[in-house]
Amino acid sequence: MSGPVVLAALQSPTLLNILHRSSVWNFWVTDLADADPAVLAELRWLTVPTYAGNPRMVDYVLVCTPHQYQRAGNLFPRAKRVWMLNNGREAMTPPHEDHFALTFSRRVAALHQERRPQMRIATVTPAYAPAPCWAEWAPRIWTMLNRPTPDRSEYLQLIEALVRGLPFEWYGQGHANGILDGPARAELERACAAYVTPLPPWAGFGLAQHECLARGVPLVGSRWGDLADELPAEYTALADDLTAQRQALDRLLDPQEGPAYGRALSELGLAMIRAHRTAEQMDQSVQAALNHWA
Repeated sequence: MSGPVVLAALQSPTLLNILHRSSVWNFWVTDLADADPAVLAELRWLTVPTYAGNPRMVDYVLVCTPHQYQRAGNLFPRAKRVWMLNNGREAMTPPHEDHFALTFSRRVAALHQERRPQMRIATVTPAYAPAPCWAEWAPRIWTMLNRPTPDRSEYLQLIEALVRGLPFEWYGQGHANGILDGPARAELERACAAYVTPLPPWAGFGLAQHECLARGVPLVGSRWGDLADELPAEYTALADDLTAQRQALDRLLDPQEGPAYGRALSELGLAMIRAHRTAEQMDQSVQAALNHWA
């Protein structure tokens, strides 16, 4: 593999696996010794190799925490350190203007750029291959939330308000149903009414949400990230207010209206993935990021 050597601190295996597929950089992971225990529990899904080469051959290290930033400087003295900003919360904004940063959403980049106007922030668009699997309507609505932390309380409140009184399945670490994986997830994606995702305004890319879009699973929630620019207005199940979201959810759960509405949303989501989440687009955005940080 050619291109600059880029290491990423351990975090979401799904995101790291996607970034590894770009042909523009030589992408590895590195353990900077402060990974969240919840992240470590997910590492069985990680397919990116761990870097074991010459530390002085590393060009960039992607970090998420101050500890990782400091440790990366000690271990890889020649490398540029780049903050990975997974959402737009102010607490994630790097402390200095002269730092480099990476986001996965133009909206998130704009939030941080407003706070640090001189910072060199680049946006990489993760790629997804359309893999339609939603085949039939079923009266099941669900969501996943791994790594439950106090800063996600706003998200939890939004979900609870949206699904109140409805049959709802919640999966992830810390939930009774546990982590959804393998055949159980495939079956739920094949036959359901919707995936519920009322993300807050500062939300980032939305990995699980994009997986659903790529598989044709209908989404109900808010228009987070860049989807306001990329999904057509006809995708009415993503809206800015809770009332409209609940109306869409009620439509999808209706045995008479739900199947046709779900099919329309499924096709719109797949069309967005085909138009805006290609491997070529990811490679172009990676190259633009490297040029921006050079």
